[in-house]
Amino acid sequence: MILACLLWGLTSCPLAAQLVAQSAPSAENWLSGRALMLLVNDGQGRVLQRIPLCRRGCFGIRYTHSVALSPVEDWFYARGRTIVLDKTIYQDFGAGLPHSPEAGQLMQVAGGQVSISGYDRPLPELVLRVGRVARHTLILPRCCHPDAGPSLRSHEEELALSRLAKPGSAVAMSLSFTSFRYRP
Repeated sequence: MILACLLWGLTSCPLAAQLVAQSAPSAENWLSGRALMLLVNDGQGRVLQRIPLCRRGCFGIRYTHSVALSPVEDWFYARGRTIVLDKTIYQDFGAGLPHSPEAGQLMQVAGGQVSISGYDRPLPELVLRVGRVARHTLILPRCCHPDAGPSLRSHEEELALSRLAKPGSAVAMSLSFTSFRYRP
């Protein structure tokens, strides 16, 4: 959140102001660094959206399963510039959904949900078609604790991919770093 405030020039953000005040004894100092960004591109490679991610780079994609018509969430994190699939959460078993964990994975059933974690599957780029039925939605936590995942419902933002691209069209997600320099 602090980084988002700094990147977007929101000097009224109290956390950013506090960070700047603590790090800069004089007005001549600059705050600089690198921000991890999720890039959402269209099928021709044009950037549709640049989204700053939290330090660990976690984000989720929620969609409606086309057969079971129930919600599914896939959770990812950043490893450098690589997107890594970490966890899948769903309510009902259906075609294409995992039904048993593979080696190194953990399956938990609680609260009417099935969670399989430990995928550790690197994806240099995440490509999907914006679903008409699926209603793909990006889940963007403001804080990223390794075990947080969907438990931070009040601390996340959501972005429907249909706001960026027409249903049926392809989008590709990748990670990049953006350098920034901020002077209070």
